[in-house]
Amino acid sequence: AILIPACPSGQYCFIDMPCSYFVLTDPSANPLSNVNELEITEQELELPDPGTMESAYFCGPTFQQAASDCSSQSWCRTGTNQECPNGQTCFVSVNADNPECEINAIVKKEYEEAALLAAEELDNNTEKNTEPTIQPTNPPISDTDERNMQFCGLDWNDASNNCVKERHCPNGDSDCVAPMTCHEYTQCSAVGMTGSPTPEPTPMPSTAAPINNNPTQTPTTAKPSRTPTPAPTTLKPTGVPSKKPTWAP
Repeated sequence: AILIPACPSGQYCFIDMPCSYFVLTDPSANPLSNVNELEITEQELELPDPGTMESAYFCGPTFQQAASDCSSQSWCRTGTNQECPNGQTCFVSVNADNPECEINAIVKKEYEEAALLAAEELDNNTEKNTEPTIQPTNPPISDTDERNMQFCGLDWNDASNNCVKERHCPNGDSDCVAPMTCHEYTQCSAVGMTGSPTPEPTPMPSTAAPINNNPTQTPTTAKPSRTPTPAPTTLKPTGVPSKKPTWAP
């Protein structure tokens, strides 16, 4: 209990009573209704001075949870349980457990976070809107239009000697691939010109005939003859030299 001069002599001011100043001062209020459904004046919506006891009133199932989850949504400005969701209590001096539980500092932090988030979303939307769109196709030009003679090339001769639709540049240099540029009055004309034909597909490779894996036939051998070949004859030496011996060196 806290002794406050506003109380009659011998009485004390008790905190966290099941009473509501808003209900007691509003004749149209239903004592059983939710205090958050009552109309609150602008003066009552004003935040208390920083550091006052009222700036550290917060709802929660327990004191510790009220200190860990304190926010502008859980602030109970009158210090009564009627401002808290069912089953929760309005605790005082929550900043003793968590110094960040001060309603003025919380509102300022939430405002800065919301402003930062809004700025990021604005930047994202701006980037999406500035993304380049796909270049539209060129509108058709008449056969007598001089742009039919505009073609890309390294020079005028190169453009005139390579008359293909891919090099036609009716929009100027933007249609050419660097280092080529668009040249006017070439010897080419895009009238009736079609794109380069696609190359013919390569023929399907032919498959070779399957290899015959059958084994070869058993080799044949000639039958031996029954009559043996005659034995070779040898000459008997005569003892007489057939030639004169050669001179010794």
